[in-house]
Amino acid sequence: MNKISPAARRARLGVFGFFVLTGFIMGLWAAGLPSLEERLQLGAGRLGSVLLRVSGGALVSMLAAGPLVDRFSSRRVCWVAGPVSALALLGPALAPGYGVLAGLAVLFGLGLGVTEVAMNAHSVEVERSYGRPIISAFHGAWRDRKSTRLNSSH
Repeated sequence: MNKISPAARRARLGVFGFFVLTGFIMGLWAAGLPSLEERLQLGAGRLGSVLLRVSGGALVSMLAAGPLVDRFSSRRVCWVAGPVSALALLGPALAPGYGVLAGLAVLFGLGLGVTEVAMNAHSVEVERSYGRPIISAFHGAWRDRKSTRLNSSH
């Protein structure tokens, strides 16, 4: 049986925290969409374009995140991208109009994309140090937090 080091246990807890944080961020974003749409009177088309901008920003940043992780390590990128993603959640919530919201949605997506890549890369490193499969527990935490928040908004 493989003995798990205290450092590996701390790393697992840290990665778990990032998955929970990102799940909450996505859940809070989704739960806030109806009030955001109502406050800014976006309509279905504009709201859809905002969602597309978040996804587009995430896609672009995911392409850049791999080289960032290679250069600086997944751990360091997580430590920067996680808090930035959480702070970026404030932008859309405070946007005074559609134009500002559209730009901030891209920034929000950029932060999420980097965070997603970095935390998944780090989960692979942590799993290797554990010597057994543990990544599914991280993804379960992300899904659980996201769905809990989404379900409580109804």
